[in-house]
Amino acid sequence: FSPFDDRYLATGDSEGVIRVWDIRRVDACLTVLDQYLSASSSLSARSGLSLFSHSQPAAASRGVEDSYGATGHDEGVVSLQFSDDGLYLYSLDRDGHARLWDCGRGLANTMVAYEKRAKPWARTAGTSADAGGLQNSIPRGGMQTVIVPGAYAVAVPSGPSVLLSEVRTGRALPSLSGHFHNVRCVTAHPFRPEVYAGAQNGVVLRWAAWKGLGGSMEPSTTVPVDNVDTWSDYSSDGDN
Repeated sequence: FSPFDDRYLATGDSEGVIRVWDIRRVDACLTVLDQYLSASSSLSARSGLSLFSHSQPAAASRGVEDSYGATGHDEGVVSLQFSDDGLYLYSLDRDGHARLWDCGRGLANTMVAYEKRAKPWARTAGTSADAGGLQNSIPRGGMQTVIVPGAYAVAVPSGPSVLLSEVRTGRALPSLSGHFHNVRCVTAHPFRPEVYAGAQNGVVLRWAAWKGLGGSMEPSTTVPVDNVDTWSDYSSDGDN
């Protein structure tokens, strides 16, 4: 659900289709996102669709018919995450490709190129492909991602690590390591720049003492002793 207005709901399916719904309407589906439709496109600008408006133009409902066959990804969608201010919608597919959608400008593809491609299906030691390790590493309910509030950085599970990227630029930030099994879920503190990740073996790790600088997320040069976990190899040079 959009944090700006909880009437708006985004869903993704196994065919790569992303739909945005207005749950208070009879014709609930507002639009289907198109990966080839950028914010500069005349079609996007003409639709007038915005998740910051309490009334949508008539063209918005017709947009569902116009976007028949459109897809947000070429592979199945495994995660959808709104930014905490509702400005953007982040999506991730089964192949690890991410896209960022502008919620205020026709839900157009911002064309942000993320430097690191997540591999949420990565196998850990002792897991064979014949045993279905590639498929089983993705939780049945999808892959949980989180946009860290106030930092505009997205945290994405990738095997035993958590990838960090700037949301609006796609620039890769230092990854979070320390787990020895695949990370199955990740979340962030609502008020502090802290990231929590749970692995397949039930271990939960916390990474703290990060600071937001100009809308980005960078590791601090010093880490309080009580914030360091005994599992992670954290170095003050920001490698982890």
